[in-house]
Amino acid sequence: MTPTSYYSGNDTEFDINDIPTNAVVVIFTSCQGTWPTKGLGAFLQQYFPAAYEQYRTHCSQYLDDNGLLTNALVGSCHLIHPQPNDYLNSGVPFIYIACLFSSTGDSHRNWLGKKKGRDRKAKVLAQTDSAFAQLKEILTGNGLHTAAAAASHSAGERNAYGIVPTTYTYQTASGGNTKVFVGQENGKSFQLERKDVKELIGKHFQGWVGVFRTLKKRT
Repeated sequence: MTPTSYYSGNDTEFDINDIPTNAVVVIFTSCQGTWPTKGLGAFLQQYFPAAYEQYRTHCSQYLDDNGLLTNALVGSCHLIHPQPNDYLNSGVPFIYIACLFSSTGDSHRNWLGKKKGRDRKAKVLAQTDSAFAQLKEILTGNGLHTAAAAASHSAGERNAYGIVPTTYTYQTASGGNTKVFVGQENGKSFQLERKDVKELIGKHFQGWVGVFRTLKKRT
C-alpha cells in the first residue's frame, strides 16, 4: 500500500507553526557541507541553526587528504535528532531532520575551486533510492527516540510545547504516529521530479502506516 496521504493535495506551506512536534523533515542534499540558500534549506538554516551545524560536522568527517569533501556520504541518510539549542532556546518544534545525500555536489562544478558538481539524473535517482532505503531502516529499526538521544537531554527539560523529550514514547516499527514532511521544491535542485520522489516513497514504504506530506513555500 503506497502512503496515500503523500501528494494528496494537503501540502503544508513553509511556516514554523505548520510543522508538528516529533515530525521528520526530509531534505535532499549534497556531500558539500552546505544546505541550499533558498527554499527548504534556507528555511531550516534559519529556524534550526544547531541542526545545520550537526549536518556540517557530519560532512566534515569525510574529507580527503587535501581537506576537501568527498562523495563518501552519497546515497546515505543522516538523521539529525532534535537539538536543545534549537527547541529550548528558540522555541521551535522538537523535530528530526533527515538528510538524504542525493548527489556528490550541487549545481555546476567549479573547476578552479575543485567544487564537485551535481551528479547526472540517473545517478541522483539511484543514490536517492539508496538514501530512502536507509531512512526506512532508521524509522523502522532504531526508532526515532533512541536511548542515545534521550541521554543527551537533561531530565525534566521541556520545550515551548511542553514536551519532555526524555520521557516521550513515539516511534513504532509500523510507522504509527510518524509524520514525515518532504520539501516540494527541494528535490528539483537535484533534478528530482515530484513523481520520482513519490515512486521512491511508494517503493520503500510499502505497507508502512506513517504519514507523508509535502512542504511548499508560502505564496
